[in-house]
Amino acid sequence: MGWFSSKEENKKVVIPNVSWKNLSNLKQLDEVLENRSGEKHLLFKHSTRCGVSAMVKKQFENEWPAEQKEIVVWYLDLLNHRDISNAIAEKTGVFHQSPQAIAVINGEVVYDASHSQISARSIIKSFKK
Repeated sequence: MGWFSSKEENKKVVIPNVSWKNLSNLKQLDEVLENRSGEKHLLFKHSTRCGVSAMVKKQFENEWPAEQKEIVVWYLDLLNHRDISNAIAEKTGVFHQSPQAIAVINGEVVYDASHSQISARSIIKSFKK
């Protein structure tokens, strides 16, 4: 950076590698949990008011391989859809936390983690077991 260059010139534009799909109703959740076709789904619970959640989400987006297209990544805004978060906990048996990632295939939870334990690499690996 030179003496007279502006900060705007030096900003990097970061485009997330994740193709988020909004989880906004219980019917979508039921379709994910009842799906037996071998489709891979990741439920990502995020609190838009929590700094830790924002940090974990950004780290996850940076780690997620852009070429990863076979896993459907669902984004759940906890503040607007607490009912869906409660239903996830009830139907999967995974205690609610935020942020939280839950990987599901054929109605089975194959991975769950929260906070700094969320790892894109571990999520992808969990589907290969």
